[in-house]
Parts: sequence; structure tokens; C-alpha cells
Amino acid sequence: MWQQQTAYADDIMTETYGPVVTMTDDSASERNATLRNVWPQAVVLLSTFPVLQACWRWLWNARNGISKQHPPQLLNVLCGLVNALTEAECQSSYSAFQVSAVSQKCPQFVEYLRTLWDRHREFCLAFRKALPVHGVNTNNFVESGMRILKENVFERTRAFNVVQLFDFLVARYDSYMKRLLDVAHQRRPVSAAQVSLHTDQCVQKDDKKTKR
Repeated sequence: MWQQQTAYADDIMTETYGPVVTMTDDSASERNATLRNVWPQAVVLLSTFPVLQACWRWLWNARNGISKQHPPQLLNVLCGLVNALTEAECQSSYSAFQVSAVSQKCPQFVEYLRTLWDRHREFCLAFRKALPVHGVNTNNFVESGMRILKENVFERTRAFNVVQLFDFLVARYDSYMKRLLDVAHQRRPVSAAQVSLHTDQCVQKDDKKTKR
């Protein structure tokens, strides 16, 4: 959510615009070096899905020494913290796990969870009720959109300069979206496999057909 922010300095009013909340994966470079420098006033949250996914992978990593019967139970502990309805419930769940029997059997996970708990305000839902997230607690939709952009428009090809990147977005992306709209409106009897844009030649052929 973006909002206008007004600041007063030396009796001169200045206005800045920026997001109130940003949400990302657990990328230190993106969160610290980019977002917090560009929009220092914004609250930076963690998407809940990558937190749970990273925990599940950690639990099944043999190097961490977690017994095979414990990962589901330990993941439920983190899920309870993430989905707690109130801040008090979240804190109580964390304290209860610290003295539970399973915590005595899995000291590695106790340390892992302690490291996560240092940032619990970033991913526990109980601590973002006052923030304008509008019920969105993951960035999966954004990742899905970026995947389409990378695979179907950029074709996993690196743009070496801003001009080339701009050309891809203006020419290829526009043509790709037109093809999707044509399929959605049943104007092109093609299969789903033919919707993706593969080469510049495809764009040129479509443009020629349009001109005719």
C-alpha cells in the first residue's frame, strides 16, 4: 500500500511517496541493501510461505541431525507461531515449546527456532494486524507473475542493457498479452502449448497478420 507522507523541516513542507509495507523472501541483500535504503519508512515483512518452506527443508537435511519422526511435529510448532491469532498466543506457544519434551530431543531445532524468533515480528501474522496487508501474507502471486515474464517473454535470456530490456517489455510482452487475450476471447483456435512466445519471428508474423 502506497501513501503520501508529509514531513516538516525548517518550516518547509516536503512530500514523499512510498509503500507503507513491503513483503519479500528472506533475501538479506534485497531487504537491507535495497528496500530499507530506498524506502526507510516502510515496514519490511517476510512472506510466510518461504519461511515455512525453508524450515521444512532444514528439518529434512540430514546434516542437521533431526530424526525422521520429528519434522512434521516441529513444523507444526512453527506453523503455530506463524498463524497465532494474538501476540500473547504467539509468545505463549514459543515459551511452551522451550520447555516441551520434543525440544529436549531436538536441541538443533531449538537453536534454529531461536534464530527465527529474533525476527518473529516480520513473519508472524499476529504482529501485522495493524498493517495494511489486506489479507495478503505471501508473495507467491508476484513470483508467479515474474516467472511468466522470465520464461515466456524474456525466454530465460539475459538483457545486456536497458535498451534491450525496454524492447523486450514493449514488443514481446505486449504481443504475448495480446495472444493470451485472443485465446481467452476464443479468437485464436490454438492449444495452450502454442500460447507462449518463443522467438522474435513469432512477433513479426503476428504483426503481419494484423496489418492484413
